[in-house]
Amino acid sequence: MSERIGKYLLEERIGAGGMAEVYRARVQGPQGFEKIVAVKRVLPIFGDDQDFVRMFIQEARVAARLQHANIVQIFDFDQEKGRYYIAMEYVAGKDLRVALRAAGAPPAAPGIPVALALFVTGEVLRALHYAQQTSGLVHRDISPHNVLLGYSGDVKLGDFGIAKAQAAASATRTGSIKMNLGSSPRPHLLPCPKGFGQRTPVSPGGSDVDHGSSSRRAPGGGAAFRTDSPTSA
Repeated sequence: MSERIGKYLLEERIGAGGMAEVYRARVQGPQGFEKIVAVKRVLPIFGDDQDFVRMFIQEARVAARLQHANIVQIFDFDQEKGRYYIAMEYVAGKDLRVALRAAGAPPAAPGIPVALALFVTGEVLRALHYAQQTSGLVHRDISPHNVLLGYSGDVKLGDFGIAKAQAAASATRTGSIKMNLGSSPRPHLLPCPKGFGQRTPVSPGGSDVDHGSSSRRAPGGGAAFRTDSPTSA
């Protein structure tokens, strides 16, 4: 494709969701300078949603200030023809959702090693802790497709710029933490397995999210441990 948005030449659509679509793009400058970036563009249907637009702009401003090794860096924010977009760091690799599918689940497939699952979880928690401590920003959508695994070994959490806006558009209850844990209508705190870690505050209001709840699928693609809550895998 050869569509241009602002100074970015969109080369390939690499993802799409309910709120936005993501492209690998190229920005060029003088003397042969060029850089590959990712451009996330809000879908046209949300251009007239004032609550979404206001929240999206507010969160993009905050997210642009986040500078952390485990957070996808935002470079630019603008609009064209009424559609807002964010230019951000391009991570060459796959997201955690793809990795989980490829690894399969025991006993039919080996699954992701527990040590690797814990490493990824730890890196994500570093990103969440930094964002909350420095900006009071709560991600609200900790799901595998937002965890990027770089070919160089990096683990990066994305979508800080759209997470709260998405929650506003979908009328998520104020003050709640949105997590994609199956089909449960509300978040649950899952019991932490012995030795797995401590609970970490992730919101200014002091809400706790168990370390195990965001990684419980990772070791083998299935449930890492059993629970009687509606969020059981």
